[in-house]
Amino acid sequence: MANKEREQFIASLKVKEDKSPYVKSAKGVIYPKYKVKNGIDGLAHIEHTTHIGSKIAINECDNEIHNIILGCLLHDIGRGHEAIGQTHGDAGGPIAKNILEEYFEKYDVDIDKLVYAIKNHDKGRVTTDRMIGSVWDADRLSLYRFKGREINRELLSTEAAKELLDYAKSYIERNMSDYYLDFEKDEGTEHE
Repeated sequence: MANKEREQFIASLKVKEDKSPYVKSAKGVIYPKYKVKNGIDGLAHIEHTTHIGSKIAINECDNEIHNIILGCLLHDIGRGHEAIGQTHGDAGGPIAKNILEEYFEKYDVDIDKLVYAIKNHDKGRVTTDRMIGSVWDADRLSLYRFKGREINRELLSTEAAKELLDYAKSYIERNMSDYYLDFEKDEGTEHE
């Protein structure tokens, strides 16, 4: 992708965040590959994480918004694929890598970093890498889906996520009904 084209692409994502044609297209590719589609860890969680991740990206490292959105869309792709003793993050790394290489290389995605983010998002770590931290923090902020859950600021990697704590809590509370949607009917691509 040429520099000017990349700049226009990034600018369009910043304006439309998680509602852009790119994101809709990415969901069309990624959502059918999810085994766990419904419930508290299903596609509603992915939708919420992606929304929060786009907000973090705009405030933290907007030139990485395309990577952060893909990381959020793919972070739980390993759920239901785990071998005995394996985390869903570890199971998701190779699946995400295949998807990224097949469908998203032309968007100048950082496949190695995204696979690392996905493999390690469920290990309770923090990082100084803003792109990886944005993916991890978006997932962490979505823990508000568990009623009464509070987020430990010490486990957030980005300043943007710390600033979005109240927003994320309110957003999740307003959208809890999403967890009762049946994503099996249409692979979730229409739920935005």
